[in-house]
Amino acid sequence: MRKLLSVLLLSMVTSLVMAVPARPGIWRTIKLADGSEVRVTLRGDEHLHFWQSAEGVTYVADGTTGYYKAVTMKSLEKKMVAKQKRMSRAANGAAQKLRAPGVAKDPSIFKGSKRGLILLVEFSDKRFSMSNPKDFYTHVANDKGYNKGQFKGSIRDYFLAQSGGTFDLTFDVVGPIKLSRPYRYYGMNDDDRAADMIRTACLQANDSVNYSTYDWDNDGEAEEVFVLYAGHGQADSPTGDDDLIWPHMSSLAGSGYRNFKLDNTLINTYACSCELRYTNMGGSEVAGIGTFCHEFSHCMGFPDMYDTSYSGNYGMGGWDLMDAGAYNGKGYVPAGYTGYEKMVCGWTKPVELTTDTTITNMKSLADMGQTYIIYNKANRDEYYILDNRQKKDFDATLPGHGMIISHIDYDRTLWRYNAVNTTSGTYLYGNDHQRVTIIHADGDDDSGHRNSQGYLIMSTESTDAYPYAGNDSLTNKSTPAATLYNDNSDGTKFMNCSITNIKEESDGTMSFVFRVPANKKNEQSPTVPTGIDNVGITPKPNHRVYSISGTYLGTSLDSLPHGIYIVDGKKVVK
Repeated sequence: MRKLLSVLLLSMVTSLVMAVPARPGIWRTIKLADGSEVRVTLRGDEHLHFWQSAEGVTYVADGTTGYYKAVTMKSLEKKMVAKQKRMSRAANGAAQKLRAPGVAKDPSIFKGSKRGLILLVEFSDKRFSMSNPKDFYTHVANDKGYNKGQFKGSIRDYFLAQSGGTFDLTFDVVGPIKLSRPYRYYGMNDDDRAADMIRTACLQANDSVNYSTYDWDNDGEAEEVFVLYAGHGQADSPTGDDDLIWPHMSSLAGSGYRNFKLDNTLINTYACSCELRYTNMGGSEVAGIGTFCHEFSHCMGFPDMYDTSYSGNYGMGGWDLMDAGAYNGKGYVPAGYTGYEKMVCGWTKPVELTTDTTITNMKSLADMGQTYIIYNKANRDEYYILDNRQKKDFDATLPGHGMIISHIDYDRTLWRYNAVNTTSGTYLYGNDHQRVTIIHADGDDDSGHRNSQGYLIMSTESTDAYPYAGNDSLTNKSTPAATLYNDNSDGTKFMNCSITNIKEESDGTMSFVFRVPANKKNEQSPTVPTGIDNVGITPKPNHRVYSISGTYLGTSLDSLPHGIYIVDGKKVVK
């Protein structure tokens, strides 16, 4: 039964859709059936989007009357779950061989020189705005130091910068590929036919592409196929055109294409984004690289860090590419990776703080500075990440600068469901707190400070970093305090250590003092993270035994009943 449930869960997560959130500040006037008009803003993402008034009333278009109608968030969530069920049924049977989105892949594949694929797609009623899109996007994707127009770097520049030069992506740009159908065919009904666009484009490009080139780990499956389509996307549309395609990442299996192979290579994971963005004045211009980098990072295995069910949580805001940071600098200067994301990719190895120490000359993440980590001694799936974020390079348009302390509480299933920071309830799995969010130095999580369109005010985010005003410490007794979601080794929900004298130097480096109370100095934390997935530092195994759900059971199987256990990260049947 447990095996059957695991296959069922995997079949559902392989069909999940991940997407960039709606661009902040998109608003318009809609008309209701009674003739009244309401000023609303676009909110949501590819799988759950709607229009919302300043008073918090939610509206969607009525396909029958052409007017808009008020709906509840609960009804929208039910619709989202129904779509997930349809997609999971379509993916059923492929779960054993398909990768699940939302869980980062083996970090070894994110090192060295790799090739990515961009297919340029036009529709019967929509062409690219420039005369030579292949030449244009070859430069945008690959040129080092690309700075034409509003661009402040290429896609290759972005990933080189985040990896400290260890992940060198070069993209093969193919097309334009002219599809015979209009864009509405693929974008209508919440992008139900987006997978058809991907599959058709792959087939038409087959003579020009060797898809095995994009299988980085030689497992028979391409890491990604990225389609960049002509025209606008729905995520920033001020016109309410529901037939536009919303940029997103998903799988072909979720639409029934469970064994689509070209060049003897399985093609399943895909992402797409659009050519143009709307300006604040109502015009159009070429979109930046933010949405592309966000969706490509989904292909690498990262979930969304915003609240995907819009239950009121902050998430990571403008500090993270996988949240609103994709739109920093109008999308031309997206936020860099956080220390957590660099750690998962294997681009940095955080220094674990366990004993009294004074840290000086802590460089910024933009300079590949050191990240520090503090674990919950009783549960290494919960930890703090300490990063120095300064306004330079791809972090130039961050909300603020200083030390960002992120609180992570890893849960494998929530990562797979792309529900990291939502607490409204998910399909077959619940969550009661944010799993990746920052500890706000000003003590305000920003969620209560939104403009008339319902979006976070960046000026309130500017005081999230340490030090803020007189607050230069995070301790059990500070405000905010060094709290935990899970019990520590002493049974309390405090980290039981202090980070004090946090200081930002004139050259942008940081310093701080780390202390462990005298009565806690001899306590030892588990030597391996709880459960199967290791997203932290990998120490030497010592034969610790866990249940299949990740509960620590000791160091011996002798006294345990027959069943399946995890020993040294491997399944063992007793």
